This record gives sequence, structure tokens and C-alpha cells, in this order.
Amino acid sequence: MFQQRVQENICNAGPSMSPSSASEVESDHNDENSNLINDNQEDNSMENSTEDNTVTICLNDEGHLNDRESDMPLQERLEKSAAEVLIQLRSTSSLTGKAIERFQSGCKQMLQQHNAGIQAHVSHKLQEMGLSLKDIKEVFSEIQNVGDPFSNLKSIDDQLDFFAKEFGLVKPVEKLLDTRIDKRMDPVANCQVPTQVKETFQYISVMKTLINVLKNKKIRDMIMMSQASSDDIKRSYADGERCKNHSYIQRHRFVVQIILYFDELEVANSLGSKTIIHKLASFFFQIINLPPEISSKLSSIFLVSLAHADDLKKPGAMEKIFTPLVHELKRMSSEDGITVEFDGDPFTFRVVLVALVADTPAAHDVLGFMGVGAKYFCRRCLITRQQIRENANFIGPLRNLQQHEEHVLEVSRNPRFSSQCGVKRSCPLSKVPFFDPTSSSVFDAFHDLLECVTPFIMKLVLRHFVYVQKYFIIDDLNVRIGAFNYGLPDWKNKPSVNITIDMLCSPKGKLKQTGSQMWCLARALPFLIGDWVPENDPYMKQLFLLQDIMQIILAFEVRDEDINRLEDLITEHNDNFMRLFVHNQDSVIEVQGDEDSDFDADDPGEEVLQETEQETGRKMSKVYVTNTLHHLKHYPEMMRQYGPVVRFWCAKFEGRMKIFRQHASICNNFRNIPMTMSKMFQLSNVKTASGEFCDNFLDYQKGYSKSVGVSSHQILFHKEGLADTDTVIYTNSATVNGVEYRPGLFVCLGNSPSNQPKFALVIKVIVSNKNVFLILKPWETIGKCTKYNDFKVCALANAELTIKRVSALSSDVRLVSILYLIMFKLKLGSTSENFPL
Repeated sequence: MFQQRVQENICNAGPSMSPSSASEVESDHNDENSNLINDNQEDNSMENSTEDNTVTICLNDEGHLNDRESDMPLQERLEKSAAEVLIQLRSTSSLTGKAIERFQSGCKQMLQQHNAGIQAHVSHKLQEMGLSLKDIKEVFSEIQNVGDPFSNLKSIDDQLDFFAKEFGLVKPVEKLLDTRIDKRMDPVANCQVPTQVKETFQYISVMKTLINVLKNKKIRDMIMMSQASSDDIKRSYADGERCKNHSYIQRHRFVVQIILYFDELEVANSLGSKTIIHKLASFFFQIINLPPEISSKLSSIFLVSLAHADDLKKPGAMEKIFTPLVHELKRMSSEDGITVEFDGDPFTFRVVLVALVADTPAAHDVLGFMGVGAKYFCRRCLITRQQIRENANFIGPLRNLQQHEEHVLEVSRNPRFSSQCGVKRSCPLSKVPFFDPTSSSVFDAFHDLLECVTPFIMKLVLRHFVYVQKYFIIDDLNVRIGAFNYGLPDWKNKPSVNITIDMLCSPKGKLKQTGSQMWCLARALPFLIGDWVPENDPYMKQLFLLQDIMQIILAFEVRDEDINRLEDLITEHNDNFMRLFVHNQDSVIEVQGDEDSDFDADDPGEEVLQETEQETGRKMSKVYVTNTLHHLKHYPEMMRQYGPVVRFWCAKFEGRMKIFRQHASICNNFRNIPMTMSKMFQLSNVKTASGEFCDNFLDYQKGYSKSVGVSSHQILFHKEGLADTDTVIYTNSATVNGVEYRPGLFVCLGNSPSNQPKFALVIKVIVSNKNVFLILKPWETIGKCTKYNDFKVCALANAELTIKRVSALSSDVRLVSILYLIMFKLKLGSTSENFPL
């Protein structure tokens, strides 16, 4: 019997993942499993994966706005074509304005030469046919009158005006924040003189953006059809208690639910001399009552405001930058809503700001709370730092709106009162209807889990294994990290081979992995070190608890019993943390330190380990409970209120901000960088601003075609309603809604009656009439393996093949690769454990 171990914390390759979730890799298969996958000889004729043999199909091709009409004048058609070309060029974010101008000039010259050549050649032929010169001139009169197609698209402002007229693009508007005295060059005196300059920010109307998006009927229909699940599974915000109890949302039929995101971004070289100077403060919004496969696209995120981050540090600046947004939200959240005309009919829509999403420092800046190093550091409850150091599972009295308003009033009278409540000023969003600064923000699982808690726990666990128990050395661990087969879904997220002594032992050392790499490493680590660490090791159990917590918090679908289990897991995790790392002196490692280093409580990384001096030049690291460990205690209730928190995580917004770094490195124009970046951003998203991000696409590699009647899977196709005359395409890869399906991957098909997950191996991937089918071979789940925190599965000898439509799979479908532990052991030359065949 061929047995494999499939990790329980398998990769959520669903549509809300980061864009790198679908990756390319050649999987290693042993002979027996290859026979399961390649059970038909036709597979040998399938082409290799290349970009040239990929087919892309729009799954909802109902036509788009502003389609060219055949009866347009030639000049207008050329201008439309020129605009389409510019849209494609701008969307790449890799061309300067000068490069685009040179391209326009070259196209103009090429078009003129082309027209002249055609006219001369055709005129000669017409003269040979006996046509007079007068008649020939009349034939070419329209062509001769054709001018430069880019005449109205020369500058960035011209392009903004044109796209605003043709596609409804919303142009950025510059608004005043403040003024300051700065030095400017006097051309007469040829020296710098003090000059009053304006501090401004760029604002893009949310109301106009929404009107432009809602022009697309498909978007309106999707919002209209959004509703809560009927099977007690929480899949979105609509399934959370806040939405179900929201009187405004339940009272009105069409309400656009949006979330607001804020963060700061360094667009200059982080190691250069211009850091902080050109740092941007960016605000985005997203509609969340759209299907997950739509809201997972980066193009569904829209820009609201851009400003210099340093300008927002001044008193009153945060209130000013929110003034136009608050004004619009008040109008759109009123009982009357906003009435516009679509297709000749009046249409009324309303908007609700559901939540603010941001990392902890950014969220506290907007909400008016003190920094993460404050005594009262939590924006959800009134807990002190001393209380969490004594009890990691303690939750203070929950904040509420009335109490918060009293705190704000008291702080306005006595600023020193901030240290007694953790509030430093009022929140500008508190003027928005239905927004509560104490409960209308969602903790970010990406930062809390993948960038704080997970690397922190893994650092402590690895440090214990390497320097206390001495189970292995760092070099051997790095070798295994580099040699491990992570499989297709995690190939682009595989961790870097860079773990060093300083990372584990230095009080300020951190594992240098991205959030997605840390997610991958946390799931793979038991397989990497499992044969070195004794079974039932308490430190390994701590890692298993963290894996189980991550599995629930980062899930796209959760049940009430999952949330209840999450509460128990977090409690056990934090209790073990106190026992293993805080109260256990064996976890305190003597390390080389810097006597002059200061503890910075505002740095979440530095609050992790504080130092106590032991002797000159030597310091002892001591572990304390961190803010993010306390944040975990609020996640269960937050998931009850908001649904799966992964729908709100900041990873997708950070992916959206990437375009600013690309623009900045290309244009090198930092004179008024918020203006430059906002214009470039809007130009690069012309089509998505009109709602075209709702189009779904199916990408698949060219394979071979067969009629259902002659296919070896004829009976299975009949079960899905396909006729013998229908044609199906066998392919090596198909990508639907950002999820790639390939033969050799496993899918998890829910749970068995005994509550064990059911796995099936993908044998074939078939495309037919915009539908993707998976031919699956069920595998048996033997049970839970406590050594690796995984499930042991085996192939069933006489299992019958089944067929599944991809569209019928759960939105929380999980794809995993076979983890070849046998091959991995052979590569390392280890024979410490045998895995039976």
C-alpha cells in the first residue's frame, strides 16, 4: 500500500490569497503514483506548459461599455484605437511619460507613411484601370483628412480629460492641508529665499467612483444578489452578526458595503537619503458585498487619497484629509441615498462604511488611539501591559462608544489623561453614520499572525531546539529548507534559506521571511525537523497549536464550532507560551548584546525581547507577552461579528500599492509625488474604474480534444449532462478565479461522517464550454498523525473515479501537493525513519 502524509494545514489556494498563489513547478512523482495520474496514453501527446499555448476565455462576455461602432468616422475610430493602445501602455506601469510621447510620435509617422504608401500604390492601379485623377482624389479624400490619432491624448492631463469623457474616469482633485515656510529658488536673485508653500493631498471622489462602477449592470446584479449563507457557514461579512443586526443594511434593498484601508508606503530607496521625505500615506476602499472571486482581484480596490505621510503628523491634518470623504459618506449613508440615472432609468444606491482595515500602527493613527507601546495598547479593550505580562489570556473591559466619547472629551481637557485610557484624540470617521471607533476596525491577520506571532514563536522554538536541546544545527536546517519539495501551490512562496545564529539568538533578531513565506514555512517545519525532535515534545506541540490557529483564522469558510475551537486553541497556546518561554528559565539564552541599545515599545518587534544586563558586554534575553498575542484573544469574537477575517486582511491592499513603487522607480518625478502617483494610478486603471474588473477569465493550456462519445470517461461526463457529441479538451493546467488545477494535486472535498477530511487526487483536468471538470480518485484518510500534525492518507486500490465541476467545489477548496518525504529522506541520506510503501 502506498502511503503518503498530507499536511493538515494545507494551502488555502482560494481566490482571496495573494497573487502568487498559482505557481509553476515540475512535480516529482514516483512510478506508482505516476501511473495513477497518467492512466491514459493520450497524456503523452499533451504539449508542455508555455505562454504560447495558453488559451484565455472570458466567462461572462456580455460586451463592454464604449464598444466601437462600425459606422463611426475614420478619425474617431482611430482616436478610439489610440486610446485603447494608451490604456494598455499605462496599465503596465513600466513606461515613462516621455517614452509614451515618443511612442505616439512614432505611431503618427508610421501612420502617415502607411497612408501615403497605400494612396500612391492604389492611385497607380486606379489610373491603369482608367479612373480619372479627380475621381481618385475623391476616393482618398477621407484618408487625406485623417489627422494625428493622438492629437487629443498628448499629455497626461489630456489623457485624463479624454478618459474621463469616454470611460468615466474620476480625476484626482488637489486639496489644501496646510502651508509652511520652505526655501525656493529666486530666479532673479539666484539664491534660495524663504517662501510660503502649500501642503496638499490628492482626493478621488468615492461617490463618483461608485457611480462609474455601478454603471456596469453586472456589478449591480452581483450586489443585489449578495445575501447571507443558508447553511450556518460563515463565508463573508453578510454571515456575521454585525451585518445581520445592521438596521440600515437590513432596511434597504441595495446597500453598497465598503471597507477603508490606510497605510504608509516608502516609494524611494529605503536605504537612500530620501527616506521619509517621499513617504506616502495612501487610502483605498473596496466593495465587499461582491462575490469572493471578484473582490479578490486587485483591480477591485480603488484609490481614495494620497498625501505625504509626514504632512499627516501635524495636528489636525488627519481630520482635514478625511473631510471630503466624510462629507460624501454622510450623503451616501442617508435614508434618501444617491439617485442617478442608468440606461434611462432612475437608480438609488446607498453606502455603508463597514470597517477600517490597517495594520496596528496605522489603525491607531486613524482611530485616535495611542501607539503600540502605550500602557493601554489595545483598541478593543482596556487592558494594561502589566496585565498581559501576568496573564496572556486576560481580556480587559471592552471599550464602547459612549465610554470612548467620554475619554475623548476628557483628553481634550487634560492631554495627560491619554495615559489612563489609551486615547489621544477623536477619530475623524466617528462622524460617519454607523461607524464606531471601538468596534468598526478589524485586526489584520496578515500582520498579526504571519508577520508577528508566527515568526516570533518559530524563532523561540527553533532557538530552543538548536541551543538548549541541541537536536540539530542551523546549517542542517537550512539544507533541508532548500531541498524540501514544497509542491506546486507553494512553489513561489517557498522560504528563503537564510536562517542565521543572530536571527535566533539576538534580542532584536527576526526571521527574514515574507508573510507568505512564513505561512509556508510554518506548515512545512514539522516535516523538516520531525525526525530530529522526539514525539510529544512540548515545544513542537506549541508549533502545532499555532498551525491549528492559523488554519482557522486564515480559512475562507468557518463554522460556529470552528470559532469555539479557536477560542480553546488560543487559550491553550497562550498558557503554553507562558509556561515554556516566560516562566521557564531554560528558555533564557545568554547572548552577545549591545549595552547601549534601548528598548523601543513602539516597535512590535522590539517589544518581544527585553534585555537585562548580566555582565559587561553580555546580556540576557527575556521573553514577554506581545501585543499581537493578546490580539489573538479578540479574533474569535471578531469572526462571529465580521465573518472570516481573511476577507479583510491587508495583503491584497499591499499588493495594490505595489504599483506606486513601480511608478516612482520609472518616472523619477518627486516634485509633487502624490499628484504624480494619483494621476498615474488612475490612468493605469481606466477600464477597471468602469466596473470591468467583474469579468471572470478561464486560462488553460492547449491540450487535445475528444468527443464525449469516444472518451474513456464517457459515463462520468454523462453524469454532468454532457452529450456524446460534445467536445472536451484534456489539459495539463486550468486556472479559474486565480486557482490553478493540475493533475497530481489533491483537493479536499469536505469532511466524512466521522469528521475526517476527505481527499481526492486530481487525475485529469478537462475544459468544456467554459466549464472545468476534475476527474478525481478518492483516497482514504487513515487518521491524524500526532508526530507531524497531519493526516495520513493512502490510495484505495479499487476506488472508482468521480467527476467534479470546479464551480461546484467549495470556495474554501484546498489544493495540496504530495509531500515526498521518502524522496526527501533519500536526498539527505537519512534512514532514521521508514515510510512504508
